[in-house]
Amino acid sequence: MAVDAPFVVTQMNGPLVFAVITMFAWAGWTIFANFAAKSMRPATVATVSYLVALPVVVGYMHVSGEQISMTTRGVWFGTLAGVCSAVGTVSLYIGLQRGRPSVVTTVSALYFVVAAVVGMLVLGESVTTTKLLGLLFAVAAIALLAIS
Repeated sequence: MAVDAPFVVTQMNGPLVFAVITMFAWAGWTIFANFAAKSMRPATVATVSYLVALPVVVGYMHVSGEQISMTTRGVWFGTLAGVCSAVGTVSLYIGLQRGRPSVVTTVSALYFVVAAVVGMLVLGESVTTTKLLGLLFAVAAIALLAIS
């Protein structure tokens, strides 16, 4: 089956491609975070991670030509996102330091269920039987992975 070049280019720039990149990047993050958390204190690991992340993001901005664009609302929510990210990161490293990565990372992966529920209850996203079943199966899968 031949695929038109514009279709391929469009799909290569689509949200699903970036979701897959994110999936693999976060998988790498959890693997390397586990090793780091076993050899350094959690806050130190988080500090190193964020110090390395900043030039990577700035490099992306340079390569992509993206300009810094700030609004009061964006800075406020970006700040809250940064606080949540930092709390989650340090908490993950503490969990990895004290427990099994298969349990800690799997349970922490439930964040998307929380985000989906908030989206449906607070942000006005549609609630469908399919979405609810998907969330239920996701929770069941994560629970089964975490207890095995």
